[in-house]
Amino acid sequence: MASGTIKVKIKWGAKKTSKSIKIDAKTLEAALDKLSRLPEWGKFEGEIGYQYKADKDKKVTEVTLKPSYEIKMPVWSKYGSAPKADKKEWDRMYKALAKHEDGHRLIHLEALAKINAWLTSAEGLTVKEFKTAFEKKMKEGQKNQDKFDSSTDHGTKKGVHLHIAA
Repeated sequence: MASGTIKVKIKWGAKKTSKSIKIDAKTLEAALDKLSRLPEWGKFEGEIGYQYKADKDKKVTEVTLKPSYEIKMPVWSKYGSAPKADKKEWDRMYKALAKHEDGHRLIHLEALAKINAWLTSAEGLTVKEFKTAFEKKMKEGQKNQDKFDSSTDHGTKKGVHLHIAA
């Protein structure tokens, strides 16, 4: 390692998908009503924490990135007893929602890759410079997440909606 370069490690935390958004509804129409009351039908929550080491001159010498994420998806309590057509529509929406939330995961991984690339090429960063730039890169990542939601209308433009048969 050249003088002034930063050693970077990645130590993953949780990477999981959970069916933790409970939709207690007897019919697909009632499930739609419950979903419509939520701010989001699915939820991606990602973090990139870190620890660092610095030398006596307060130059960063090592960073351990600590990324994690959870994708929360809805589970319809009465899915098992629903009519076949309603199950098919729920499954269609669920697949589109899972794809949308995976899009958030990919943006998260892209942000991690950019941070890793920046750190591995950085030299002579002070702790203050590191923290300031890291925060900026995290805000950039969130901006990309927000842009993704805006461009897809939180997935609605890509199939995250339910059609109720009349």
